[in-house]
Amino acid sequence: MLTKRKKQAGRGLHRQQGFSLMELCVAVAIAAIIAAIAIPALLGARERYRLRASATDVLSVIKRAQTEAVRRGAKVKLLFNAVNGTCTVFVDDGSGGGVAGDSIPNGTETVSVSTLQPGNSLLNITFPPTNISEFNSGGMPVNVCPTLQGPPPVPTCFVNIVRPANLVLQYRVSLNITGHTILQVSEDSGATWN
Repeated sequence: MLTKRKKQAGRGLHRQQGFSLMELCVAVAIAAIIAAIAIPALLGARERYRLRASATDVLSVIKRAQTEAVRRGAKVKLLFNAVNGTCTVFVDDGSGGGVAGDSIPNGTETVSVSTLQPGNSLLNITFPPTNISEFNSGGMPVNVCPTLQGPPPVPTCFVNIVRPANLVLQYRVSLNITGHTILQVSEDSGATWN
């Protein structure tokens, strides 16, 4: 009897440890399901981040133009270019061989250029004339257009920042005649803004 017990006890020592093939397949299937759910959400979050980063860049460029106008004690212009997705701050004074007052950054008039994140675009630019805003030496906007988008009676201009692949989510940077800027978001193709 004693020998039988020793043999049975010895069998437990030689058992293999680890996972069976079935357990491993179940674990891999669960990981694949979690990845299938998480990856699209992470990609969407990355696109939202890039879009918001472009919107805050546009907001920063407007503030930079206002600050440069005060710092230099001169008129400073801000040009929105929807074709190449840039915002250019410049003093239209003709320096460096440029032409003064032509509303084109030429010569050495350019102060700074900001480019949107890849894949983002400027849309519905309402800064007159031809997408240019001008700030006087006090940092106040000189030419802000009246639109129905702003709260009456404060005229407001705006620029929307979008990803052409997804026009549902949009950001808007608004500038009113008092120099106040607002960053808004729309998740319904621009029907409502928060």
